[in-house]
Amino acid sequence: MTRSFSVTTPASEMTLDRRQGEVVFTVSNIANRAVRGRMQLTPIGQTSGTSLALVGEIERDFKANETYPCRVRVGLPSQMAPGRYSFRLDVLNAADPDDDYAEGPAVAFEVDPVVEPPTTFPWWLIVLVVALLVLTISAIYLLQQQPVKAAFVQVLSETPQFTVTFTDNSTGPIEKRSWKFGDEAEGDAPTETSDLKVKHTYLKPGEYIPVLTVISKSGQSNSFEGQSITFQAIRPAMARHLLFNAGDNKIQHIDLEAGTVKSIIEAPAAVGQFHGLAVVPTTHEMFAVANISAPDKWTFMIHRLKKTDAKLDATPLTANPFAGFMGNIVSGPDGHLYLAVHDNRQILRFDEANGKPLPSTAGTIEDAIFAKLEEFDPLALAFGPDKHVYLSGNQAGILQVDGTTGKTIGTFGETGTHGYGAIAFSKSGRLLAADRNSALIYQFDATTGKGLGEFPVTGQLLTIGEDDRVYTFLSPGAEPGGRALVRVSDPITGIVEKSFQLDSPPSGGADNFSFMIVAPFN
Repeated sequence: MTRSFSVTTPASEMTLDRRQGEVVFTVSNIANRAVRGRMQLTPIGQTSGTSLALVGEIERDFKANETYPCRVRVGLPSQMAPGRYSFRLDVLNAADPDDDYAEGPAVAFEVDPVVEPPTTFPWWLIVLVVALLVLTISAIYLLQQQPVKAAFVQVLSETPQFTVTFTDNSTGPIEKRSWKFGDEAEGDAPTETSDLKVKHTYLKPGEYIPVLTVISKSGQSNSFEGQSITFQAIRPAMARHLLFNAGDNKIQHIDLEAGTVKSIIEAPAAVGQFHGLAVVPTTHEMFAVANISAPDKWTFMIHRLKKTDAKLDATPLTANPFAGFMGNIVSGPDGHLYLAVHDNRQILRFDEANGKPLPSTAGTIEDAIFAKLEEFDPLALAFGPDKHVYLSGNQAGILQVDGTTGKTIGTFGETGTHGYGAIAFSKSGRLLAADRNSALIYQFDATTGKGLGEFPVTGQLLTIGEDDRVYTFLSPGAEPGGRALVRVSDPITGIVEKSFQLDSPPSGGADNFSFMIVAPFN
């Protein structure tokens, strides 16, 4: 077998310093021609290859009769067992590694046991920790002995009604804060909180004196009595007129004081059934949407309502209907009309001046699509104080949709535990939702969606007037006597202020496709 290389080393033993060492092998080209050689470390016995490393080139071109010093570095891990280890350096012809190679001489080294140096216990560290602990405890004790002083400022909010914001300005090492707002029942515990800013809503008119008590960790306490707060019950007169639609071809004008239906708009067969009523707060214009049944699809048209003398008239805004089945119609904060399409899971937007789709007025239904709803069949629609859109539907919860982009935000707050029919926002900062499966109206904070309780009511149909009262319609037979009722309730407590019996009740009952608004006329 032809040998192109030879490998030598001056010593067969190497000494390690702190488990590290280095040895030099001499690699010679003995082939009298240029050859490309490859250096290779070969552990012997129990030696691990991971502790050996070549320093420099692993593969290089050798000129004829050239020699090359190849350094090998040994570095052993601390956990390597004591004993005798060895290795060698082999050189291979890169062109013929299987037949043309040379094995170098073995080099051995000894691994001695690791001797840990004796340690002494750091008593100085114990002394330092004890000193720091004493100083810390002393500082905490001195801080806790400082007196606490309670103080706060109070600001009345315009919306919601009867709401006050208290800002805590107390000083000292305060451990606990306890509030008495002045409206607690006898025996009620104070409200404890760590918040520096607290909002409280008083549920009824009256005079209240808030008191804040602060307590330190050492048990010291101090109380501060705020300014007297007086709320007077200034409420506008109740509404007298309602417009009601039971999902049929009629819009009925209810006179609450007279207890009768004063006038009826009855759509001809070509117009179909009315579904949804809306009133524009700024202009008091009224609108209704009518669904028209066709053999293969539903279509709808928007109508403008107008009261003339003793009757109501409905005038369509467009000559041709649009495809879809409407759930509800409302006037948005931007002055446009928004419609909930129940079967197509959409919100449509139209110009209330001419009934044409927005933002384009090309006239196609695609131009009117403001939002597409996934897996949500809308029934009722309302705009919140944040100008977002809120919808009830066949699914549980109230869906929140961005009022600018039309993108779905998600289920609003804590509303996801029930299914709702009619929904409305009160001026007192609450969202009211009629439960589809019980005789309850649930209340939620209009900003956070936090549940604020519920109050009982028979029927699912509700609306809120400019007087911030809740008007609910009870179908004939829902109460003893068999006559239809309209109840007027406080939007916070749910207390019924007045009930109106309708001697000449409107036809049809109240269900998920019934709608009612407070009519803006005397």
